[in-house]
Amino acid sequence: MISKNYIYNVCFILIIILLAIINKVSSISENTEWQANHSSDLRVISATVLDDRLMIGLNIRLHDGSYTYWKNPGDSGVETSIQILPNPEIIQYNVQWPAPTIIKNQYGTNYAYKDDLVIPIELELTNKGNLLNLDLDIEYGVCREICIPVEDRIEFKIINDIENYRSHSNKLLKNVLTDIPKYRLDDEKVILRTKLLNVNGINALRIIFSEQVKGVIIDQSDNFQFFDTGNSLEYFEEYQFTFREIYNGKEIRGEKVSALIFLENEYFLEDFIIE
Repeated sequence: MISKNYIYNVCFILIIILLAIINKVSSISENTEWQANHSSDLRVISATVLDDRLMIGLNIRLHDGSYTYWKNPGDSGVETSIQILPNPEIIQYNVQWPAPTIIKNQYGTNYAYKDDLVIPIELELTNKGNLLNLDLDIEYGVCREICIPVEDRIEFKIINDIENYRSHSNKLLKNVLTDIPKYRLDDEKVILRTKLLNVNGINALRIIFSEQVKGVIIDQSDNFQFFDTGNSLEYFEEYQFTFREIYNGKEIRGEKVSALIFLENEYFLEDFIIE
């Protein structure tokens, strides 16, 4: 027969565990406090689970018509860099960049964000259940007539357990995830073919499309850097970039490249091989 003292002891231990859990959860605010910088503010938006992925968000609030840049700033500007400092409880993280606005002016073609911006970050943790104190480092530019480089660090807390956040709902993160460029589900290709050119000693890549597009950004290449030639038409059936090697001796034919393509009412990623 179980004694009353045993039952009391078990209940006492359970209450202590419950209070510890409540205290741990309550010690984490919904979002971090805003940190003021040059014509901008920063904060980390608290975690939520979306499509079985643990997500946080970096919120950048820009003032007075200022803008900042995408991960690839374009022809000029300050590249935005986001890093979470190493922690043994983080397996990996993935910054998911919303589609930028294409800006063409006297400084060339650049890719930028304006107003209030949320950049989602997917975290893969060890799920050991302990409380983590993490640091996020960001370098970005705040630009109007000139660009001012900004560096900052945000400290934030997170419980190392995805199950803790399954009941959390964050509309800001849910809404911005619809702005993350994805590949087309139907796998229909818009890039018809490519052509390599050399004009007055300058290497160029011409992309020919199967339909008219409103814009194109070369998103990723491991070995080459691409530069927009600044075509100011509203729609394009072909588009041209100049390029240069990142590493000497690389052959561009056969290079796999990822592009962000803008149509009238949608944008998406598409991979292609340079012919």
